[in-house]
Amino acid sequence: MGTGGRVMRSAGRTTSIVVAAVIAILVVLIPDLARTSVSRNSEVPQAAFRLDDVVDRVPKPAPKPTVKPKPRVARRVVVRTVVAAVPRKRRPIPNVPLVRANVDAIGDSVMEGAASQLRARIPHIYIDAITSQQVSGGIRILRQLRDQHKLGKVVVIHLGTNGRFLSSQFDEIMKILASVPKVVFVNVKAARSWEAGDNKVIAAGVKRYAGRAVLVDWHSRWRDCSGTVFYSDGIHLTPAGARCYARLVAAAI
Repeated sequence: MGTGGRVMRSAGRTTSIVVAAVIAILVVLIPDLARTSVSRNSEVPQAAFRLDDVVDRVPKPAPKPTVKPKPRVARRVVVRTVVAAVPRKRRPIPNVPLVRANVDAIGDSVMEGAASQLRARIPHIYIDAITSQQVSGGIRILRQLRDQHKLGKVVVIHLGTNGRFLSSQFDEIMKILASVPKVVFVNVKAARSWEAGDNKVIAAGVKRYAGRAVLVDWHSRWRDCSGTVFYSDGIHLTPAGARCYARLVAAAI
C-alpha cells in the first residue's frame, strides 16, 4: 500500500475519534440542557387566559352625561271671582203736564216715530225729523231756522243714529244756537259701530256747555219704559216706546 493509502487511513481514524468525542460531549450535555430549559420554563410563569382579562381590555363606551331634571315650575292658578250682576233698578219715567214753551226739534227717524206723542205733550213744537238724517243735515236746518229768526226758547236735537257725531259738530251746533237758553240733546241707542263714540261726544259736549245743554240719556233710560219699546231692529219705536220717549223729552224741557 502506498503513502496515499496510509494518509487516508490516518485521516479516517482521526475523524472517528472526533465524532466519538462529540457524541460523548452531547451525551453529557443534553440532559443538562434539558434540565436547564425546564428550569427556565418553570421560572417564567405562563400567562393564564382569562375571559375577564379580555373583557377588561375591550374599550368601554364613554359614560353618558348626566342630565339633571329641570325643576318643575309651579303653575300659577288664577282664581276669578264671578260677581253676579245686580239687576238694574228701574227709575220711574216722569209724567209732566203739558209743556207751553216754543220748541224746535231736529232729528232722524227715531224722533219721527215719536212725533205724534211729542206734539201731544208739547203743543208749540216744530219738528223737522226725517229718515236717515245725518248730523250735517241737522246743522243745515238749524242754520236756516236761525237765519229766519224762527228759533224757539228750547231746541231738542236727536242726531247720530245714522252716522258719526263729531265734537266739532257739537260746538258748531252750540254756536248756531248761541241765543237759545236751553238745548236738549238725546243720545243714541242703536247697535252700530259709531254708537259709543257718538254718545261720548254728546256727553262731553253737554258737560262743556253745562249752562245751556241738557242730556236725555235715551241709551240707558229706555230700560225704564214699560212694555215693548222697540221694533225688531232695536232702534225704532213702538207706540209704547214713543210715549216713553216723549215723556223723557218733555221732562228735560
